[in-house]
Amino acid sequence: MLRRLDIRYGVSFLFTPLFAIFYIAIFKQTYVNIHTVLSDYWSLFFLIFFYPFFEELAFRGLIQGYISRKTNHYTFNSVLSLANIITSILFASIHFVHHHPVLAALTFFPSLLLGYFKEHYQNVIPSILLHMYYNIWSLLLII
Repeated sequence: MLRRLDIRYGVSFLFTPLFAIFYIAIFKQTYVNIHTVLSDYWSLFFLIFFYPFFEELAFRGLIQGYISRKTNHYTFNSVLSLANIITSILFASIHFVHHHPVLAALTFFPSLLLGYFKEHYQNVIPSILLHMYYNIWSLLLII
């Protein structure tokens, strides 16, 4: 069962629009036609639901859990675990396949949050929901 949600989880939801605004301001994102993006329902489904669900199960549920057990749950300042850092590096690395290198590298930071909340709540569901929210804002970046 999930522990009671705390303020840090709420703040992480506020972080996402700020990240989007930062990205647009700094990197001058190229915009695409909103009708083209919204008309491809399968792509929207995969971006908003499928990828976050399975990426979180794989990275936070399996990989981070495995690394955490192998490193005896080693943490830095009781906030970031070694498993979370290694998993976030792997997570960012897979995003280099289909994303601009800067955006792929930037996925490292939200990944640390996703990993933190997986460990904090001892459940992957908060990470899945937060990842879905991040992907919705990623979609808003290109509209």
